Amino acid sequence: MPGVAWAQAEIRASVEGYAPVFFAGSQPSSALDMVGLVPGFRLLEGNATVRGYSGGVGNVLIDGQPPASKQDTLGDILKRIPADSVDRIELVHPGAAGIDMQGYPLLVNVVRKVSNAPRGRAEFEFAAFRHGVIAPRAAGEFSLGTTDVLDISAAVYRAPEVDSFGYGMRNDYAGNGTVKSLSRYNQPKVDDIWTIIGSYRQPLLGGAVHASGLYSDQRTHSNTVAHFSFPSVTVLGGPEREFHTASEAQFEYDHDLWSGAEAQVITIRRGKSERTSQESNVSGPDNLTFRHTDASETILRGLARQRATALTLEGGVEGAINTLANHNSFKVNGINQPLPTASVAIEEDRAELFGTATWHPWRNFTLESSLRYEMSELTQSGDSNLKRSLSYLKPHILASWQPTVGDEIRLLYEREAGQLDFSNFISQVSVSTGIVSSGNENLVPYTLWRSQLAWEHRFAAGSVVLTGRREEISDTVDRVAVYTPQGVFDAAGNLGSGHREQAQLDLIQPLDWTGQDGFTLQGTAIYTTSSVVDPTVGRSRRISNDSPLQATVTLTEDVPSLSLRWGVSYKNNIDTWSYRFNEIQRNNLYPRVEAFAEYKPRPDWLIRLFGRNLSDTPVMRSRLDYVGSRSTGVVSFFEPRPLNFGPSIGINVQRTF
Repeated sequence: MPGVAWAQAEIRASVEGYAPVFFAGSQPSSALDMVGLVPGFRLLEGNATVRGYSGGVGNVLIDGQPPASKQDTLGDILKRIPADSVDRIELVHPGAAGIDMQGYPLLVNVVRKVSNAPRGRAEFEFAAFRHGVIAPRAAGEFSLGTTDVLDISAAVYRAPEVDSFGYGMRNDYAGNGTVKSLSRYNQPKVDDIWTIIGSYRQPLLGGAVHASGLYSDQRTHSNTVAHFSFPSVTVLGGPEREFHTASEAQFEYDHDLWSGAEAQVITIRRGKSERTSQESNVSGPDNLTFRHTDASETILRGLARQRATALTLEGGVEGAINTLANHNSFKVNGINQPLPTASVAIEEDRAELFGTATWHPWRNFTLESSLRYEMSELTQSGDSNLKRSLSYLKPHILASWQPTVGDEIRLLYEREAGQLDFSNFISQVSVSTGIVSSGNENLVPYTLWRSQLAWEHRFAAGSVVLTGRREEISDTVDRVAVYTPQGVFDAAGNLGSGHREQAQLDLIQPLDWTGQDGFTLQGTAIYTTSSVVDPTVGRSRRISNDSPLQATVTLTEDVPSLSLRWGVSYKNNIDTWSYRFNEIQRNNLYPRVEAFAEYKPRPDWLIRLFGRNLSDTPVMRSRLDYVGSRSTGVVSFFEPRPLNFGPSIGINVQRTF
């Protein structure tokens, strides 16, 4: 295939370059399509819920820099970059000059073309669902400059939450199987979102400065309606409203120190606000809840890096201040209900010291080792008062060896320390079920030792990666019973030691060798087993919310003579269980089929037709409730709740300028 040999050659130390000619046969429409075709690479999103900078960014860089915002997903960012504006895709290995790997074995760097002309893109989309829900979208981007670069993007769109809500049934059955109630149940949930993102970078005082900002507004609305046919004919329900705002400002300065040395300083300020009101009488009583939450995060991070011929050293420090203030209220038939940990204020002062050494003694071998020391002080006041200090040492070793030109073996051994989710310190109320979950002031972060072995094999323009992974977990975070003056409640808590094993397959396979030119098969499958001792029944079980299998298979065909590209995807069911002390909750997202067809009448136009959930499969949300506790073994009721938005058909039109 033209360009393959060049693409897999190093364009600089520890960096492989993939020119547009490598992807030409696949007719990618965006940088996301191009990244998905890089052999051996799998896109990993950053975790926006992780506090601090380390661990919060994904494994993609844009022009050598992480995305401007942690709250903007990599998938959305890459979709906004037209393929025609990409100069090359770089596959980055440990030890590359000027790159902070953030613990990943591989990174992708999307390098855009340099142009003095202003560049832009406009996008319009419309999708319709079976039950009358529509999802319009309008978005645009604008870029200006080469050395002084301004990027602005904005989007306004509607996003139905199709994987958890929709239209269906909600029936209740007693423990002996007799019918308690039958109803047609509608619980659609739709997010109306608008967001604006801007960034600016330029040379400054011998270095480079990069400033960025984000503001988003999300308004979620749902009108739950239950049409009961038994034991009596009646209609119940209620509205749910959520208002979320988020803002983020980031400033970064990079400067060379001396030959082979560089320094970087980053400061970030984030803020979030949430106002929620929910009302429902589906479960019988008239339940009404209000929630007000304000959170902020301030980060300062500095690092220095020294490069030599075979050794790169990096060290730095990161500090963060995180705050959260929350107030909940809950009424049943107009009467205030006491809630555990309803009004809570939390502040966390956090610091992390880190150092990394990357040794590249031979062309086919790299050893990366790092050590991080994290310390934090958590203060909680309000309905629960607590002050706690935590500290963790987190070593990391990654060895990469290329025994042949097309093979690489990667061995990883590291310790990970989780973060305390602030939402687990406050009470949660589900108005449609009347379930109250408590906060747990005694919750501590989990820690784990991860061992991982991966084998990557490349062939022509494709690759296969096999990965085996084992995690030995301490203080496993799961569900426990919490005893409070207001009663016994379910809450997040620590269960002790657990373990998790995973086998993973990632495949990119052009099918030219079969005689089917233009076809490409891509797939990812992760098989998971896990075990922890359930404190309620005293037996081993799977860790809550671990799905046994997650898999996606996509087949695409590119027809350059017709400027056409089409594809179909299959996603297997995702089955998760949550084990509360008095109830088992199960979410089973059934297999789904999606398809698309793209046509480019001109290089600057793209018309995309798509269909989602063409298999018309629901998500099954079920509850198995016990009398008192699961330890009694006596079932109180079983409630299956299949919900489905149905298939959706849509069109997306894009124009680049």
